[in-house]
Amino acid sequence: MAEDIPSSARTEQVVQSTKNILEAIQFLREEVKGLRQALRDGELRIRNQASLISAHLSHRDSETNIETAAASRDFAAAAHRDSSAMKSIAILTMLFLPGMFFAALFAMPYFGSFNQPRHFVMYWAFTIPATVVTFAIWAALTQRSGVQEWVKMLPLCSKWPWGFWRGKRGEDLGEDEEQGKKMV
Repeated sequence: MAEDIPSSARTEQVVQSTKNILEAIQFLREEVKGLRQALRDGELRIRNQASLISAHLSHRDSETNIETAAASRDFAAAAHRDSSAMKSIAILTMLFLPGMFFAALFAMPYFGSFNQPRHFVMYWAFTIPATVVTFAIWAALTQRSGVQEWVKMLPLCSKWPWGFWRGKRGEDLGEDEEQGKKMV
């Protein structure tokens, strides 16, 4: 087909085609520049949105942490109230359990009739010391530092030669040890 066209027309057609191709290339370059700018703008917008979402999530996380802290505080207060109530129940049980035990024991037929005054005195003679011993054991197990301070104030125990109540278990006792050997 190109052979049918005269050479001057062919040249003019080639020049025109080249111009058209160059214009198309220029147009495509401008389009690519616009698309690149649109991509940069989109990327910037995505970064901004990601930053905004991250800030929002951090804010929500902070609110959740505050709510969790408040719930933990409320839980601790409730646990303290429960602990106080349980302690009260335990103290009342320690107070009345020895009396109930000895009442049941003395009500057995082995001891005869409990209506006699000497049995009533026997009941109190066993119940009061058992209750005191129960509270002493409880205090020794749960309130050790307070009991140690109280025992230090007693004149007999403050001179205790081995220093047990002063916390000198297994340490070099010096003068106290010598004094203990003299007593033994």
